[in-house]
Amino acid sequence: MIKARIDGFTVAGNRQHKAMRRRILKVWDARTEQEETHGREWYREAGRLVREMARRYRVKTEIVAGVLAVLSPGRVWEANLLDTHRVLTAHYAGRALPLVGTYGRRNMEKAERLLAGDAWLDVVPETSVKVRAFRACILDPGCDLVVVDRHASRMAIGRETPDGLYDVVAAAIAAVASELGLVPHQLQAVTWLTWRRMA
Repeated sequence: MIKARIDGFTVAGNRQHKAMRRRILKVWDARTEQEETHGREWYREAGRLVREMARRYRVKTEIVAGVLAVLSPGRVWEANLLDTHRVLTAHYAGRALPLVGTYGRRNMEKAERLLAGDAWLDVVPETSVKVRAFRACILDPGCDLVVVDRHASRMAIGRETPDGLYDVVAAAIAAVASELGLVPHQLQAVTWLTWRRMA
């Protein structure tokens, strides 16, 4: 049985899952038709943008998706895209990479390593579950991994995911997605769009 403690509120497996399911479905039920349409195709469109950048800057698609993913923590999508463009522009021109992103040098070093040809799995540790899932879903719209960013976490449990709860939140999102006939990233994207509007 999964047991987790969230700031003094202790819940156990089934009860916790049901509570998260209710919270996720509440946001899903608040979606607009446009949010659902856009969210269902969000990762496919993100993949298209990544492929465009790859062609423009003459960099492999997998590398562009990786740079985008490692620069994504703490960034809104629009800023994440701009950061990636700035990094790729500098790389293409042979200039030093600009310091971008929310966490500065730490993630920029990962971007530099990817652009230098280091392997994705050597650059991004297994503990970076969200970043790995984000890249995978952008590269493959059929991906069944779950991206639990701060928005998904707040939607499911009311706050950012404490250590040890990523898999619990991911499992709840995957289960609800399955009930709705969606792949997990479609539910995550639709509810992300809805959550941003409601916040």
